[in-house]
Amino acid sequence: MLRTAVSFGAVLVPTLLVAGLAVGRRMRDNLAHTRRPPATAVHETAAASRDRRMRLATVVLFGIIALLIFDRFTDGGGVMAGLIAGLMLGVGVVDWREARMWRAAERERDSRLFVLVRPRALMPTIAASEVFESPNTGSLGPLEMPVDHLDLG
Repeated sequence: MLRTAVSFGAVLVPTLLVAGLAVGRRMRDNLAHTRRPPATAVHETAAASRDRRMRLATVVLFGIIALLIFDRFTDGGGVMAGLIAGLMLGVGVVDWREARMWRAAERERDSRLFVLVRPRALMPTIAASEVFESPNTGSLGPLEMPVDHLDLG
């Protein structure tokens, strides 16, 4: 149990520091160069979004299972579980913080911000990427879907 706790902290702290600093810099870079959405861009459908999220979850889940099996066979004593938990918690906290920063940027600019997700990508790129800005007119634009009608189940 002690080894698990130590490995948890050993990964959590650096993850929070490195990813937390990178998020702020990436947000500044992305928001400095926003542009209008291209005319050919479309919002991904709810089915495509659900499929993309399921593929990502499957990859992450099988990766974690493989690491935990490796830990068991090498008699790691729960170290791998602590490493995984520390990494996932750190990334989750940073992701939550980044989502709040995006929402604050939308409120400050009174516009909608969109990040390009390539058709076969599991998630948006972690590096600086294209950000599209659309004025918040109160009506839905070509890249938007009403949140209350999304099938996220």
